Amino acid sequence: MRLALLFVAVLVARVAFGFDPPVGRTLTSTFPTNPDSYSSMLPVRLQDVSGLVEGIEVMAGPGPGGAPWIVSHSGEPPNDLVIDWLGGACLARIRVLVKPIGAGLRLRLSEERSLGGMLGCMAVGVNRRLVLHLARPMPSDAVQLEYSFG
Repeated sequence: MRLALLFVAVLVARVAFGFDPPVGRTLTSTFPTNPDSYSSMLPVRLQDVSGLVEGIEVMAGPGPGGAPWIVSHSGEPPNDLVIDWLGGACLARIRVLVKPIGAGLRLRLSEERSLGGMLGCMAVGVNRRLVLHLARPMPSDAVQLEYSFG
């Protein structure tokens, strides 16, 4: 009976706090401490089903004036894929799912609101950057992005 209750508790926790696909490799990171409290220590969880992601880095984005999000190569090394976006504030975590599509990749970027964000939060845009260290070069036009906030 206790084992069944433990199983139900784990299942409920997985549903309440997010469910990851059962395959692939999971990489985690956190945004570094910043003067803007919107990014400091924000966890990032990347689920790689493609098998191409060897590592990730997260940091503040390049700042105002850019497009809402850009996918580009950083140039050094050529296997790095850089994703810049204008994200939301009051988040609990950021999840990224990387899946293969043909010769390219599909990235599903999901910003999940914290309890404070669900109850009401200032509409603040926060510049964010995610760098994917890939096993091989990937042209930016072969990458599709899906973004959700909620």
